[in-house]
Amino acid sequence: MTALLRRLRHDVRGATDVAALVVVVPLALGVVLVFMFFGRQGVAAEGVTHAAAVAARAASMERTAGAASAAAQSMAASTLSAAGMSCAGGPGVSVGATDWAPGGVVTVTVTCEVAGISDIGASARTLSGSARATIDFFRGFDG
Repeated sequence: MTALLRRLRHDVRGATDVAALVVVVPLALGVVLVFMFFGRQGVAAEGVTHAAAVAARAASMERTAGAASAAAQSMAASTLSAAGMSCAGGPGVSVGATDWAPGGVVTVTVTCEVAGISDIGASARTLSGSARATIDFFRGFDG
């Protein structure tokens, strides 16, 4: 009986497998989290850029600069909401135009502090996207 206990006590088979798992599993989880972080960053950046493009198109369809600004703000917020993105404090939208006349160019910049990335332990980041749209040549204007 003592020979059996001595042999079992000195048996080290499988010890390297446990040591390898202690190192490999956390390393693999870390790599997965890094991929998740960059994936969420890419999706968030694309969402903000898409919201800017939709807002620029909506602004270019309006007849006044004030209406264009309101339309851009509304469309950016609804586009980000439909994409499942939440901006801390809402999206920041700035609208500029080279000339508020047919053929002019409307530029919209959407800025969003993305809080959803903090779900995986990363701090919130501010993302920005810009887009331009040409004001339709055949639209009427109020002035």
